[in-house]
Amino acid sequence: AIGGSTALSSLTTDSGGTSQIGANITTNNGAITIADPVTLTGAATLNAGTGNITLAALNGAQALTLTSTGTIGLTDTIGGTTAPTSLTANGNTTLSNNIGINVATDITFNGNTTLNGTHAFELASSTLTLGGDVTGGATLNVNTTNNAAATVIFKGAAAVNLTTGNGDDTVQFTRTNAAHTFTGTLDPGTGTNTLSYSGSTQPVQLTLTANTASSATTIVTDPSLNSGGNQAKFQTFVGGSANDSFTASNDTNTWTMNSTSAGTLSNGTGTVTFSSIEDLKGGTGDDSLTGPSSGTTFTISGTDSGTLGSTAFSSIKNLTGGTGADTFSFTGSGMLTGTLDGQSGTDFLTLINSTLSTETTRTGAGTVDGETGTIIQLLAGFENIDLFDPSNIASLALNSAEITNALFKLKRLNIMALLDLSSVGDTLSSINGDVIFTEGSLSDEPNDEELPE
Repeated sequence: AIGGSTALSSLTTDSGGTSQIGANITTNNGAITIADPVTLTGAATLNAGTGNITLAALNGAQALTLTSTGTIGLTDTIGGTTAPTSLTANGNTTLSNNIGINVATDITFNGNTTLNGTHAFELASSTLTLGGDVTGGATLNVNTTNNAAATVIFKGAAAVNLTTGNGDDTVQFTRTNAAHTFTGTLDPGTGTNTLSYSGSTQPVQLTLTANTASSATTIVTDPSLNSGGNQAKFQTFVGGSANDSFTASNDTNTWTMNSTSAGTLSNGTGTVTFSSIEDLKGGTGDDSLTGPSSGTTFTISGTDSGTLGSTAFSSIKNLTGGTGADTFSFTGSGMLTGTLDGQSGTDFLTLINSTLSTETTRTGAGTVDGETGTIIQLLAGFENIDLFDPSNIASLALNSAEITNALFKLKRLNIMALLDLSSVGDTLSSINGDVIFTEGSLSDEPNDEELPE
């Protein structure tokens, strides 16, 4: 090491020859200026303390770390003939006009970065991290060997025009401050690409403004991306730790959930994937929402709005359960202008917390299982519902063709306490363990043990 036991006051080389660096160099807050081309012969850290570091062209298959609380200046190409294994700059860094950087693994700038002109960064298959603000409004082209996947991470505000290669790339914005916005354009190439806000604590507001079969015309906007708001060629979107929302385009959209905060959004001709999104907003079309296969609880608390598990939804007219046991709970004045479908599994529809005056009519058996019917003032229709909990027994409308079949397996055990059945003229009895309505006089109450748990 140079300056290992006693730090140099400063170090300067002229531009007349070449330098080899194979060990650490430390100064006592003095500048390190290497103006001639450098060959790395070993892993090296250049630490100038508060002094500045200025570095010209550099080659060599070794790791290089530059540390300064002053400024770090890169004035010529890094890795033009032999790529360093990695490059880390701990401090504010300025790149001269149009220089390129080629490394075998990661490029990390842990301070603010000033870019000038057009820069080409080449990585084998790794990560470019821009840990502070990026200024200069330059063009940054990030490519990988053989179109391998690359990740570009912005941790501050950025003004840059970014392009990546044709691999499956990820562009990540780690927004921990409302001022961390992006101004510029994003073009991640033709791979299957991800726009991520992983690690962000600021709310994300994504809007799908176009969604077609061609990934090149899948466009999502986010207010934090400013003039770079129209983001083409992304197929996957990842939210952060705040309450993030995703608004659909004004088409007939289908939301399909894999969990309560992750799934896909499709308008029939194109599909995007999302995760860590806590608020789903439909467009002006006839949107549908399908729950995860494991089963979940849909709570409908407003017009076409409510929650799926812990995830909010709004402007979504139709709800479909997964293959598991789903619960559809209407509360307050909640209602759907469309339909709900329990699909397979033992699905439960409850109106016990609804304040609307409704009338429920069974219209037939479900296409998968359970029953089909309508509920006036609540929704256009339901299908494949196995368990039903009405707000009032008098709200059940029957006709003579229905009395020979089970209407619903009524889940409430204290069913007789809901209403004086003499006002309806129907009788509760038990057939094969199913509670049904039959015409005639009031019979004995069914044994609670015959009701399904």
